[in-house]
Amino acid sequence: MKKWSFLLLACAATLLFMAGCGEQTASSSAEEAVVYENSQLGIRFELPAVFRDHLKVEENTEEMGGEPVNVLYILYEDEDESAIIYRIEEMSSELWAKMQAEEGPKGMELGQRDGRAVVYYPPQSNPFEQGTDAYEAMQILPDQASALPDSFAFIE
Repeated sequence: MKKWSFLLLACAATLLFMAGCGEQTASSSAEEAVVYENSQLGIRFELPAVFRDHLKVEENTEEMGGEPVNVLYILYEDEDESAIIYRIEEMSSELWAKMQAEEGPKGMELGQRDGRAVVYYPPQSNPFEQGTDAYEAMQILPDQASALPDSFAFIE
């Protein structure tokens, strides 16, 4: 009888431990993403956890093709240095169609709504000096390249 009691107790403890680990993993992965929301542009997306406490967003309006384009610069910033990691543009659907027909680098369309297109340009290389903390942090980006486009959404 003692053997069965011990075995049942061991199984119960193992199940409780495994259930606890599963809950921690689910909550920690949800906490890792850095959510960016811009109500003026009506967009939302997630960035890799490496941006937590290092995110800076600069907003600008630039003229392209004779019309204004809203531009978001997503920067990784630490105490020593900062660099633009992503560029996101919000423009008319007509301008986006013209840009796609032209030669040269093209962004990735995230979505279109109400005659407007949102396009993003992923990082081409690690902008930081090798051996720095920022360089090491940015080394994870290729593995998490789909975080922004997969999470992009228009908000009301």
